[in-house]
This record gives sequence, C-alpha cells and structure tokens, in this order.
Amino acid sequence: MNNLKWVVYFLKSRKNWIFWILFLNILMLGISLIDYDFPIDSLFYIVSLNLSLTLIFLILTFFKEVKL
Repeated sequence: MNNLKWVVYFLKSRKNWIFWILFLNILMLGISLIDYDFPIDSLFYIVSLNLSLTLIFLILTFFKEVKL
C-alpha cells in the first residue's frame, strides 16, 4: 500500500506535464481530422509512439527518483 501512495504522489506532482502532453496529442489528432490532406493513420502511429515513450519515461523517472 505504501508503494501505491508513492505512485499517486509522483503522478500528482507531474500532473501539469502529463496533461500538457495529452493536450498536444489530442490537438494533433484534432488538426488531422480537420485537414483532409493529412494522413490520419500515420498520425495515430506518432501519437501512440509518443504516449508509449512518455509512459516509459515516467516509469523510469519514478523508479529513479523514488528508489523503492
């Protein structure tokens, strides 16, 4: 249970950055839906790659900073 408390505290402290990254990805998807010349399949690939790399970064940063 103590580990879960550290995860919640870590995510709360980085809440603004997480929302900023999510906002930018949603903005890219929204622009691709408006612009018909923009291939949406490649943008889904870019957004999913960006989100997965962000998740990996958050996990590695958590283990480095918290050191459970």
